Amino acid sequence: MPGIFLLSSTNQKQPERPTETAFSQFIGRVAVFATSFLLFAMLFPADAFARTVVIQLEDSTIYAGFAGESSPRVSFPAVVGRPKRTGVMVGMGQKDAYIGKEALARRSTLTLNYPIRNGFVQNMDDLEKILHHTFYNELRVAPEDQGVLIIESSFSRRSDRERIVQMLFETFNVPA
Repeated sequence: MPGIFLLSSTNQKQPERPTETAFSQFIGRVAVFATSFLLFAMLFPADAFARTVVIQLEDSTIYAGFAGESSPRVSFPAVVGRPKRTGVMVGMGQKDAYIGKEALARRSTLTLNYPIRNGFVQNMDDLEKILHHTFYNELRVAPEDQGVLIIESSFSRRSDRERIVQMLFETFNVPA
C-alpha cells in the first residue's frame, strides 16, 4: 500500500531555551522522527510501511530514513548552492547545483539558498533538488517503488503541501 502521507510536526521553530545544547536539540528532533514512525505503524498495517521512506523537512536540516527504524538513516543541511559565476571551473565537472554538506563545503564559490524558511517553502525548485538528492544519493532508493511519508511544519501552507504532493506524484512518480 505505497503512497504519500503528510504529517505536520510541531517541533518546527520552537523557541530555544538558553541552556539547551545542540545535542539535546538533536535528541528532540530524533524523538519527533521516531514518534512519527510509531504513529505511522499504528495507523497502517505492517506490510504498508515495509519500505516507506520518511522525510522530515526542516528549515536547516533534512532527516530521512525508513518507517519502522528507530532513527533517521541520514541527516544533512537543507541548503542548495549554485555557482556565483558560471564557467569558473570549466573542465572540472562543475555542477549546476550542490546540495547539503557539499554546498556548505564550497560556500565561497556558491550562492547558498535555504528553500524552507520558518516552516514555509520559499523555493519549490530547490526543494525538488533536495528531495532528488535524498532519494537517489542519500537513501539510494527509487521513489517510484516506495511509499513516502513527509513530516513538515504544522505552520505550512496548504498550497505548499499540495505542491509537494504534486511534485512527488509528477516528478518522482511516487505511487498513489
